[in-house]
Amino acid sequence: MAISILRSIYINSYAKVTPEDGADIPTPQAKNPALPGAGQVWKAVQSANFALNIPRADVNAFGVDGVIDRPQLEAETATMEINWVAQKTKPDGTNPPDVVGTHLMAMIGQCKAQIPRYVLVQAEGVGAVKHALMNSLSGEASVGALTTMTASFTGATSDVTNIQSVTGAVTDSVGGVVFTPPEGGGNVWQAGAGAANVAGTLASAWVHEPLVGPGDIKLLSDIASVGGGAPESGVLLQALTDEPLEDNVGLPAEGEASGPAMVDGPPPGLADGDTVNEACAQSASFSWDMPVELILCLGANPSTDGLALGNPPGSSSVTVEALSAQLSHKSFRADYYMGLGTYKIGLMGGAIDSRTHNLAVGDLHGTYNYVLGSTGDSFEIGIH
Repeated sequence: MAISILRSIYINSYAKVTPEDGADIPTPQAKNPALPGAGQVWKAVQSANFALNIPRADVNAFGVDGVIDRPQLEAETATMEINWVAQKTKPDGTNPPDVVGTHLMAMIGQCKAQIPRYVLVQAEGVGAVKHALMNSLSGEASVGALTTMTASFTGATSDVTNIQSVTGAVTDSVGGVVFTPPEGGGNVWQAGAGAANVAGTLASAWVHEPLVGPGDIKLLSDIASVGGGAPESGVLLQALTDEPLEDNVGLPAEGEASGPAMVDGPPPGLADGDTVNEACAQSASFSWDMPVELILCLGANPSTDGLALGNPPGSSSVTVEALSAQLSHKSFRADYYMGLGTYKIGLMGGAIDSRTHNLAVGDLHGTYNYVLGSTGDSFEIGIH
């Protein structure tokens, strides 16, 4: 007898994030757009991972070989991690509508809220997490690789009878034509009413936003080109690389091949205060983390009633791998800027946590890595 197998495969899946109360989730400052109340379908998703942890206690007793019960005494924790390719501004100057930087900042703000507002995170064929807060966000760009971002959410298990289909109806529009996925999955999207004889594939109706390339990463930007201030606070940001040259840079005196003598000034052709654009970053990444804990009250059901609450301050960092030593003397705190496509990132109050320099025979160039760290509640992300 033939067996029918329902496959969970990426071409039949999509992920979306929806505020549970149906209303917009505001950003910390009302000047920026909020997370829309309608479900936001995240495009260019590369993977979605669901995990459920059910804490149980083993109960042994006299006269019994093995446990007599394994009750659940604490709230179970469900997590969802979504990885997607970062997007950039469209040719017409507008920003992609799905995973906007201010939407991410809105969810960061809820981790610090006195009474947080939660989201429902769903991935077709994977699972769903309800009453969720975003507990981590990261992004990574490197030469020769796609620029990707990852967001993790913590909450409770969403009660679904079939994880193969957890999101329900989802629509998307291209050029004013609304497409709806057919029932039962598949990659052929049917056009909605008023658009007769039109059908689109998943590729044409889904991933139509421009993706970030190496030229869309900004580390050495002129402050004016990034809009001046940080996404939320408006504080003036500094570039991640390049620092002014100083006197006594350690060069041999004129006419000497080597020796302890020093020239009083920067290398030939450069003046005090000049910057050298030689950092040539090969990779750059950022991370934001805020611990999220599930609280359970006496009399509540540990399977369904766990309440997620953020626990500031958390942590944030920016890591850069370059081919020249930069920021090597900056031991003080500063507000740094990083740009990934349409995402504008501010690491407020960042300071160098670690530096590593590597040089070996056969290498084309030495490498210089440094990590700038700060607290999670001083991290900002928005749009250019």
